[in-house]
Amino acid sequence: MDRKILFYMLENRLYYKTFCVYFMTTGIIVTNTTLARDGLRSNQKSEAGGLSGSPLRVRSEAVLRQVVKGVEGRIPIVSVGGIMNPDDAKRRLEMGATLIQLYTGLVYEGPGLVKKILLDQ
Repeated sequence: MDRKILFYMLENRLYYKTFCVYFMTTGIIVTNTTLARDGLRSNQKSEAGGLSGSPLRVRSEAVLRQVVKGVEGRIPIVSVGGIMNPDDAKRRLEMGATLIQLYTGLVYEGPGLVKKILLDQ
């Protein structure tokens, strides 16, 4: 059973371990979209709904760092949020993600993004 770690969840190692044991988690998806608009400079920053893509990069990487430390390699981690190019993908894997998930990057760059990521490795 996979669970998503959202930006607002506790940033505590013990929490991640407890979360994984309690839910018998076989993997964690880090992170999801966010409703926060902090630092967003777009004219659409007041729109409602989940924010995805490049604006998530920094926050997603911060949460990934915490989760990698918290689960101590015990379960796979899928990194999501703000992966827009091969450098982003490579950085997430180097940070400790087992897998990455593309969504917004794939929408904007098309299926060629996957090939670019694979060739960059």
